[in-house]
Amino acid sequence: PECACLYDRKSSDELTDAFLPQENDPTKAKALQSSLWELVVLEHHYYAPVSTLAKSIGAPEEAKAPPHDITEFSSHTYKSLFDQERK
Repeated sequence: PECACLYDRKSSDELTDAFLPQENDPTKAKALQSSLWELVVLEHHYYAPVSTLAKSIGAPEEAKAPPHDITEFSSHTYKSLFDQERK
């Protein structure tokens, strides 16, 4: 639930990203309205399934693969991840 905002935008234009990469002023670059920077961070996530999913986004193989069930990742809490890793 805490991660839902990363993939469930309420925007009418899902293909346009708000980030302005050419903007030198960080306060005007609109990074907080973008999810692209989070993907780079998630590619190095400690939880291997999250890292694998993040690396697959935008890859040529992604178009051929069935859609991912995002709820498998977003429904976890810190406690459920901790408990799963302890097993």
